[in-house]
Amino acid sequence: MSDDLSKNLSLKDLIFFGVISIFGSGGFNLIGHAIAQGGNNWPLALTGAAALFLGSSKTYEEAFREFKKNTSESDFLEKIFGKEASYLTIASILTFNIFSMATILVLCVRMIVPDFQWILQSILSISIVVCMGFFSLQGIQANKGFVNVCSSILIALLSGLSLLGFGGIVSKGLPSIPDVASIPEPSLTQSFLYFFYILAGFDVLMKFSEETKNPDDVPRSFYISNILAVIFVLGLTLSVIIFTDLKKGHLEQVIGTMLSNIIGRDIKTQFSVIAVFFMIVTMFVTFLATTRYMFSLGKKYEGLKNFTHVNEKNAPTIPILVTTAVVSLTILINHFNILITVADIALGGFLFLVASAATKYKFDKGEFPLIEGATAATFLGIFGLGLVGEKLS
Repeated sequence: MSDDLSKNLSLKDLIFFGVISIFGSGGFNLIGHAIAQGGNNWPLALTGAAALFLGSSKTYEEAFREFKKNTSESDFLEKIFGKEASYLTIASILTFNIFSMATILVLCVRMIVPDFQWILQSILSISIVVCMGFFSLQGIQANKGFVNVCSSILIALLSGLSLLGFGGIVSKGLPSIPDVASIPEPSLTQSFLYFFYILAGFDVLMKFSEETKNPDDVPRSFYISNILAVIFVLGLTLSVIIFTDLKKGHLEQVIGTMLSNIIGRDIKTQFSVIAVFFMIVTMFVTFLATTRYMFSLGKKYEGLKNFTHVNEKNAPTIPILVTTAVVSLTILINHFNILITVADIALGGFLFLVASAATKYKFDKGEFPLIEGATAATFLGIFGLGLVGEKLS
């Protein structure tokens, strides 16, 4: 017998999920690289990435309004391009979620215990996944309470840092970006890619459609989460430029360095721990999204009907166990470049497919799909960069 998930999520919950999903996965660690690669042209890279995700919000809105389900992406592809495109989208979404979780968790553990042997790092990473699985079984009510508290803290921190940046611009103006020795050949394309990965993540919100009280809140959360993330990234970027000397390197630690400069004492290590914590929380949201997506696939496909059984806390038991097992096995690859390359290609792939379907959908209605077409073309370029191996170093 199939069960249903409980509808516990409000617009506020979705926004909290969205902000931490977008920013927590790498915002603190990649900002320095994005600025250094872009040089004085970094605003162009950030504007391009921001426009891309606002355009993607529109394509996702069109897919969601057509089906209003967790699987709206693949259902939309099936309607526009057929079953094969739907299967490809499902595979891409699951591959990205699984490999992105493995990538970030491996990175977190390497940051925590860099001197451990790979087997010990893998065991620690898997232990974190098992804890995620156990907590997921407690149900969305408990899960959202934890995520909302973490997201509130993150938003407060980002708001404070952004105010420093905007205030600094008003009082000091925008300084010129110096040449960074560790980046001998800055690239606007690489800067765009860094900002792209910082802003990626709103798509997980689609996976909570069946637990949302008001379905109209789902597309609203796409736009609000992306707009808030862009504002925070802009404010944080300005803070880094004003209060940090990028010439000294350590680009992964620029936020900790900036805070150390402001406070007057070295807190880089403490801030690295905070960054790792938010990265793990972000992966927990991705974990939840993956289990919900599997639950909805169980409703659609007879062979996966066992995925729809829920426990007394309305948590999908088998998808949680499957996600825990598959992510744990993926972690054993323990090769960062392989993990991130697969994740990058899968991400660019399914975002391109959704945007392409939205383009054809609008064209078939006799409308000119300018936003959808431009979004699809850009995602195709990112997908191509992943295929030829141009990835973040």
